[in-house]
Amino acid sequence: MVAAKIPAFPYDDDAYAYEGDALRKAWDRLHRGDREPFPADARLQSAWRAFHRGEFAEAIAQGAKLKSAGSKVATKAAAKGGEGERKPEAAPTQEAVIFASLLRGVHW
Repeated sequence: MVAAKIPAFPYDDDAYAYEGDALRKAWDRLHRGDREPFPADARLQSAWRAFHRGEFAEAIAQGAKLKSAGSKVATKAAAKGGEGERKPEAAPTQEAVIFASLLRGVHW
């Protein structure tokens, strides 16, 4: 199997470490959208810590070792890790930029 080229996480900040009980405390906020339950297994918690640190290749490796229990974190890490490799087909038009700004409440 060919190893995927996963770009480095662009943020170098301890705020993404979630060591110890910090992961449990931040879990509901981090998983508000997917409602993933907090994992009881320490190995799965470790995989999720790697994911939230942006260490997507490590999250994939740890999740894969856990078989089906680690499939969600491995899949999400693979998806997030690949985002850095996508390139837009064309630059957005000025109209698209203005429209997006208006949606965000920026007025020209």
